[in-house]
Amino acid sequence: MEAVARERLVGILKEAERLGVAKEAVVRLAAARRPPACGRKQSRPAGSLPIWLVVVSLAALVYKAELYSRAGIARAVSYWSPSSDKCTVWMPDIVTRALRPPVDCSMCRDVHSVDRVSNITPKEFEEIYAFSGRPVIITDAMKNWTAPSVFSFEFFRELYSDSTAQDQCQFFPYQTEFRSLWEVFQMSIERSRLTDGTDPWYIGW
Repeated sequence: MEAVARERLVGILKEAERLGVAKEAVVRLAAARRPPACGRKQSRPAGSLPIWLVVVSLAALVYKAELYSRAGIARAVSYWSPSSDKCTVWMPDIVTRALRPPVDCSMCRDVHSVDRVSNITPKEFEEIYAFSGRPVIITDAMKNWTAPSVFSFEFFRELYSDSTAQDQCQFFPYQTEFRSLWEVFQMSIERSRLTDGTDPWYIGW
C-alpha cells in the first residue's frame, strides 16, 4: 500500500513539473482542506454534550443547591471559598455511606456484653480498657462535667449562627434534611426541644 502511494505521489510531482507547477505549490494544495458542502449538517465533535443536557444539568444544580435564594448563594460562597475544604458537589448522606471504605470490625467479634462501671480511676481505665478495644459504659463519667447545665440548642446557636467558624466544621446530617449547621440553627425552638408533633432530629459535627 505504501509503495502504491509513493508511486502515485511521484507521478503527481512529475506531472506538476511538466506543467510548470512548483513542488511547494503542490504540497500546499495537498494540505488544503476541502470546504464543507453547502446545506450539509455538521456533526457534533465526538465527546461533546448536547446543549439541552447542559442546560438541564445547570438548572438541576441551581434548584438542588437553592441558588435562587439568598441562603443558597451564601452556602455556595462558603462551600467554594478558598479556605474551605468541602466538596465541590454536595453528596447525599446515603451515597457517602455507600462509597466509603468498609470498616474493620474484627476487634468487636468476640464481644457479647458491655461492662458498666463507676468510680473508676484513670489508672484503672488505662490498664483495663484504654488499649484493649473492649467497650465500657462509665455511668458516672459526667459527674463533674458542667456541660449539662451550660450546653443547649440556644447556647450553640448563639455561638455559631453568626460565625464563620461553622464553615470549618465537619457536619453529619444522619437521617435529617439538614445540610449544614446554618440550616440546623434555623429550626424552631419547639423542634429543637423535640416537642411532640415536631420532626425528630439528630446531627453531629
